[in-house]
Amino acid sequence: MHVLISGAGIGGVMLAGLLEKAGISYQVFEKASEVKPLGSAISFSSNIIPVFRQLGIFDEIERHSLPLFKFTRNFVPAREAWNDDFSFMKERYGDYIRIIERPKLYDILRTLVPVDKILFSKKVLSIEQNDEGVMIRCSDNTTYHGDVLIGADGAYSTVRQLMYKQMKEVGKLPEEDDTDPPFNMHCLVGVSKPFPPGTFDCPQDQCRYESIFFGDIPYMVICFSGQDGDIKWMVIEDIGGVQTRQDEAFKSNEWGPEGAMAMAEKVRGLATPFGLTMGDVIDNTPKELISKVMLEEKLYTTWNYKRCALMGDACHKFFPYGGQGAINAMLDAVVIANVLQACPSPTIDPRNIERCLDAYRIERFPGARLAHATVSKGAALCKRNTWGSIARFIYPNIPRSLVVAQWDNVHAYQPQASFLPFIEPQGTSKPTPQVDYEFLRGPATTKYV
Repeated sequence: MHVLISGAGIGGVMLAGLLEKAGISYQVFEKASEVKPLGSAISFSSNIIPVFRQLGIFDEIERHSLPLFKFTRNFVPAREAWNDDFSFMKERYGDYIRIIERPKLYDILRTLVPVDKILFSKKVLSIEQNDEGVMIRCSDNTTYHGDVLIGADGAYSTVRQLMYKQMKEVGKLPEEDDTDPPFNMHCLVGVSKPFPPGTFDCPQDQCRYESIFFGDIPYMVICFSGQDGDIKWMVIEDIGGVQTRQDEAFKSNEWGPEGAMAMAEKVRGLATPFGLTMGDVIDNTPKELISKVMLEEKLYTTWNYKRCALMGDACHKFFPYGGQGAINAMLDAVVIANVLQACPSPTIDPRNIERCLDAYRIERFPGARLAHATVSKGAALCKRNTWGSIARFIYPNIPRSLVVAQWDNVHAYQPQASFLPFIEPQGTSKPTPQVDYEFLRGPATTKYV
């Protein structure tokens, strides 16, 4: 089997690293000439930590991350702050939530993939698939053949657009999937250089994580402390209405480096929860590590068609709350690797590929739907509409037992790579049993129900 992966972001590289361990042939195609892993911080926990241990990279990730025990929400005008307590998680789920710089996690994942397996400046322009395989044509007029194509190419996935076009032509695309993801917020993100010791207070050997919600202006500032005195930061702007990429309001915006710098100038006067202004933080952040992104939310229902499948933001785009976007992309990678490793030779029966990709979607969709619902509830706290006001009124009064029950649901799903030694769960709250993929090795008529 040979797997084509479009996109060399966190999800695509994670999948490539797993296929490398599984001994499955693959190539990664990245449209950019190089990957610049921009962003702020990623939070992760026991959903994905066992896989990091299986891959032999957890020790390195642990060295470059900090445990998170508390999240404090502050308000301007001043009101009582809210504190979310996460200190119970290691005992209950086996590991703390940990915070790591997004570029650092990406660099660690890249060590799993031989440099010659990622081809750059390879934007996919077309897809052809039949019983013999799948072929992609790239912008430099090169073509590549494989048995499976995985679209790990982001919220505006070219693979999704091409796959959906094929489905639409034969009347198989659900109407709700035939739209771009909407957004109503802009986000400026970056990672500063270290500040001098004593610039801001920070607990020892743990991450300080705080936000400020500004009630009279459309902004929220989020800051994470780093190991070396740096700050990983985000400024979220509510733009006051829903847009898509097709809207004129979007087309008139600047979305390159100039757009990021323009937004940076607008927010310089905002206070941060660490006692600095955003101007102080921006001035101490390398300009190449500042980026502006849209905060879309959309859960697609169609994830695969014939020999093509989507993963990560290409099929479920989350608001950046609780690190669920990156976590779910990596969970997708684990399950895709599992089903492909269990897949009988596609030359025996081409239906084997489609059945395995069906199994991937059937296993992962419920978890993505749960994560999407959880993130949407958290994202409501950031919004300035009626639902946001209601959420901010209700949230501090939710019984602790309900909060823990929600975390139990989120952490119950901990899929591991089925082809690597199993990592025994450590927490008191045991995860759901691992899926047995043996059924995929049977006749192609066997269905995954």
